[in-house]
Amino acid sequence: MSGSPTSKALDTYAKTHKDTTVVLGAIERHVLQRPDDGDRDMTQLHPSEISKNRWCPTKDYFSIAVPHLAIPEDFGFQTLRIFEEGHDIHAKWQLWLKEMGILWGKWKCFRCEIYTWGQSCDLGPCPRCGHPDPWLYKEAPLSLPSHALIGHTDGVLILPDKPRLLEVKSIGLGTVRVMNGSLYDSFLKGEITMDQMWWRIKRPFAAHIRQGMLYLRMAMAWNLLIGHQIMPKINEIVFIYEWKPTQKVKEFVLTYNEQLIDSQLAGAKAVADGLRYGIAPSRPAWAEERKMDTPACRKCAYRTLCWSTNDQSPPGVVQPDLTAPAPAALPAAPVLTIKRAPAAARRRAMAGVG
Repeated sequence: MSGSPTSKALDTYAKTHKDTTVVLGAIERHVLQRPDDGDRDMTQLHPSEISKNRWCPTKDYFSIAVPHLAIPEDFGFQTLRIFEEGHDIHAKWQLWLKEMGILWGKWKCFRCEIYTWGQSCDLGPCPRCGHPDPWLYKEAPLSLPSHALIGHTDGVLILPDKPRLLEVKSIGLGTVRVMNGSLYDSFLKGEITMDQMWWRIKRPFAAHIRQGMLYLRMAMAWNLLIGHQIMPKINEIVFIYEWKPTQKVKEFVLTYNEQLIDSQLAGAKAVADGLRYGIAPSRPAWAEERKMDTPACRKCAYRTLCWSTNDQSPPGVVQPDLTAPAPAALPAAPVLTIKRAPAAARRRAMAGVG
């Protein structure tokens, strides 16, 4: 989400002044004007993104290497409300776990904004301002520098038998549509009810499983002194699914299995190495098979650049001038020479063969 509004967002904002509501239009204008919190590092890869069914390492490489070519995302009032509801659901579960005394991680005093680490049962008053219970949960930041990966787990649970990671997911019709199209189609055709659709979810969705496995891999690579007796030992993650239509819940517990994320780790390593050496990673097979004729490629901001850095570029595709200055509102991007290793070398690298 961009820190400044795009023209489309400004048009949407302008339309809210034409409504005849008593307060709804004013609320919408307020929400659309709120600045982005800016806490997402766009120079690194994120497990939630690379876990998607059709993740493209090449796109993420270019989004980091030449960020001024990106198309800003526009989020309307409805989408922002969905995001906010998701945040509220996470905060609810984290508060309950804090009250139970089993939530470990990083905490921030809402009053004087200092940070501390620890388990919620051990938190006392703020040592600076003296407030008796000021602590807001800031989760546990994770990273895997060798793969340019960063993220935050929703929680670290200190349970009687062993610690586990926590991932809370708010599930709605839109989630099912994206994650399990056949189940969603059955609902649209009237073959199942909404409740039956919920009960047919017997395990986390594939993209969520991959995300959880990546979080576990990052926890195992924990390199901070604080938490060094907890994080590297964690090999299980608890998923809590909350069904938005009725607030019904489910729990799933998964054990780490690196085979489930082999391709994600290989792709992330290719991006990290590419950023280090200036070599764009290979496009995924699903993109190569249909050249530029995939929905993902057609709407990709880096489509022309991506296909013009390959010997088999479609006719008429011209390499853009990367030395041209970035738009005035953004810092100028570095001058880059985008090169691509020979196909045989790329295949060996993706397979982990020297």
